[in-house]
Amino acid sequence: MIQLPVHFDDVKSAEQFVSILDEFPYACDLISGTQSVDAKSLIGVLALSHRKDLNLTIYEVYSDISEDLLDRLQPYIVGNLKEAVLQSA
Repeated sequence: MIQLPVHFDDVKSAEQFVSILDEFPYACDLISGTQSVDAKSLIGVLALSHRKDLNLTIYEVYSDISEDLLDRLQPYIVGNLKEAVLQSA
């Protein structure tokens, strides 16, 4: 499992984020404080998208996660991907 801090600039970026995740078989949640939603649910993501403390949790061992997914998520990740992964380990 890895956790990545994420941020959305607008509704369009949240839509694109969900679309990317939907292409991969991993179970993912978007978490803010005590609230958690399915990260592949556009309605759920939009409900939390205005929050500042968003974390994407991918329920898969880091080494098994597609590099393509991580590359495509880079625009939504707050900070450096490698640092975020190291902090979640």
